Amino acid sequence: MVDTTTLPTLKSTLVVACIITLVLILSMLMPSSRDDLTNEVFVSLNRNTHYTLEGDGKSSSGQLGHFYDCLKEKKNIAHLKPKGKNTERYKLIITPDVYLRVTAAEGEAYRFTIISGKSIIPGRTYNSPSYAINCELSLLDKS
Repeated sequence: MVDTTTLPTLKSTLVVACIITLVLILSMLMPSSRDDLTNEVFVSLNRNTHYTLEGDGKSSSGQLGHFYDCLKEKKNIAHLKPKGKNTERYKLIITPDVYLRVTAAEGEAYRFTIISGKSIIPGRTYNSPSYAINCELSLLDKS
């Protein structure tokens, strides 16, 4: 015979074990930190990486070229805004799931954030910290 006094305890233990297992599985599938997203994306970038740049109602595409070298010199600064300059926002698309949100002033990119749509949860995006750079947009496609 089954001891009915231990059934509630057994059910509670089983529920807790299922929740812990689910949390562990989800944590393995998601980036563990925002910096990990940056590292994951930068491993796949190089001068020959194809991009599409969208902004100001225009679109252009090519290879990252020397802009990639400049991106590698990023500094971990979240909020940076040049004084007295008009800013422009661009979307530097690397893959269908990954793009850099770039803020520029007078043709010079000064901040970017990586946005990734790679997720096990539909519609969810991940973003890196914002980084400070000083990269002329004219470096795109220059080898």
